[in-house]
Amino acid sequence: MILPRFISVFAILVVTSALGCGEPAREYPAPREPLPDPEMPADALSQARVVHAVTPTTLEGSEETMTCYSWTVDNEAALYVQSVDFQNEGSFHHSNWFVVPEDVYPGDDGFWPCAERDFEDVSAALAGTVLFAQSTQAQQESMTFEDGAIIRIPARSKIVGGVHLLNLGPDPRETAAWLSLDVIHPALVETVLSPIMLSYFDLSIPPESRATFVAGCSGAAFEEIGEFELHYILPHYHRTGTSAKVTVFEGGEPTVVLDHAGFGASAMGRTLEPPVAFDNLGAMEFSCGYDNPHDQTLTWGVGINEMCVFLGFADSSRILIAGVGPGETTGTYVAEDGTFTSNASCSSVAVPRSIAYAPPTHEEIAGPLVVPISDGLVPEPPTCEDDPLVDDASVATFSEVQARVLVPWCSFSSCHGEAGAGGLVLHDEGAFSALVGTTSTAVDMPRVTPGDPDGSYLYRLLAECEPEVQGITARHMPAGAPTLLDPALVGLVRRWIEQGAAE
Repeated sequence: MILPRFISVFAILVVTSALGCGEPAREYPAPREPLPDPEMPADALSQARVVHAVTPTTLEGSEETMTCYSWTVDNEAALYVQSVDFQNEGSFHHSNWFVVPEDVYPGDDGFWPCAERDFEDVSAALAGTVLFAQSTQAQQESMTFEDGAIIRIPARSKIVGGVHLLNLGPDPRETAAWLSLDVIHPALVETVLSPIMLSYFDLSIPPESRATFVAGCSGAAFEEIGEFELHYILPHYHRTGTSAKVTVFEGGEPTVVLDHAGFGASAMGRTLEPPVAFDNLGAMEFSCGYDNPHDQTLTWGVGINEMCVFLGFADSSRILIAGVGPGETTGTYVAEDGTFTSNASCSSVAVPRSIAYAPPTHEEIAGPLVVPISDGLVPEPPTCEDDPLVDDASVATFSEVQARVLVPWCSFSSCHGEAGAGGLVLHDEGAFSALVGTTSTAVDMPRVTPGDPDGSYLYRLLAECEPEVQGITARHMPAGAPTLLDPALVGLVRRWIEQGAAE
């Protein structure tokens, strides 16, 4: 998600001011004049998909790393992106993608250490624009705007991602990803969207407690923005997160634009249909809720720690950056239900948009759709195929199943960890009894029937792309994954059940 490293709002304002010391940011480009000839070009309704295959990378067992990735687009003309699709084979814990001029962060494309080229999220966003953010652990996510609303990739651009990679299991694994851009003809562009970024850095979640952090944002930055139309909003927190909410105020009247509950390692972004428009952006309030099962206080960070961030895209004359920095929480109280609630006022800045947000020129509108030329065929993302039944006669134990499948793929940052979807928790000592001989809450079938994989709902969910049981078609597991698990892991679960599903 946006801003994965610890950056105070004060630092955000410093970065913004520093960028203003060089070439000043240009004001929001004026609307284009009508074409003298209203006739559309012949290919005005044509669209194109530009797919980039992210270079595969290998992680050791339980390896966690923060890294950067770049792709020089080689686009001779601006691209007007209506939707972005991101798909990966797992271990992409989260990632943030930006558009910058191709001479920024010089060096070879592919993966590289972020510090080596002084990469930092806010400065990347202000050097160009924000393209996309991946929800935590989501293996497939699409962000699509309404017709005519786009993100602009200027000519000669580079796409740069800050990537948090995490191998959840003990086995080494290779993973890959695909970033797909759906591009429309310049003649169809109506709105070039601006990013908004909201962050609550001052997190302190007490041990074995529930907590909510609420930020109120108003002031000069909001007065500068004026007219504002929100098209998309995405929250970001980790596995102890339970809720995320954003409310926009106009004239004191609240409009809730996001109210998200729960966590399931799936796409959390929301396209607003239709977009929500405000004549004057008066104020915002955003909040994140958590349920901390650990015996230690959780703060801002990775690992077991937490984050509270929101990315949005809006039709706005400014880029809005707002948040709560370290030590800026003003008060905490304990509600009747025992929840700790902390409150703070935002620091905020409204940054003028640069020429990167310019609307299409008359020449672009009258001309053909121009997309980059690929050096060869780019492999399309994989599609789901049922388990191929790999032969393996080795003995399978429950401890191995739990360590290699249940904990990394079903528990950590997923549905059946602390979130306990369906009342099922799979990372602790109660997992065995919760599975073997216990009827599923979704269908009238045991989760695991010793000796009978096909009669075990757990195996059916892992081995079939569209498991149909008792007339009900379920989604395969892990939730949100575009494909099944590695056949060797599915085979491990099958062998354990075939061999009697012993503890």
